Amino acid sequence: MHCDFDNGRSLGIVPGEDSFRKLTAEELAEEQENEIDEDNGPVMGM
Repeated sequence: MHCDFDNGRSLGIVPGEDSFRKLTAEELAEEQENEIDEDNGPVMGM
């Protein structure tokens, strides 16, 4: 199974081997709130 992230990257995950879960609507809303806050601060990259 492959997932695509909001930043354009993707990652293959293996059910039964890798740990993952679907985010709840509340967690998604919180993530979106944090993205807005982060847009106003310094940008750090890897």
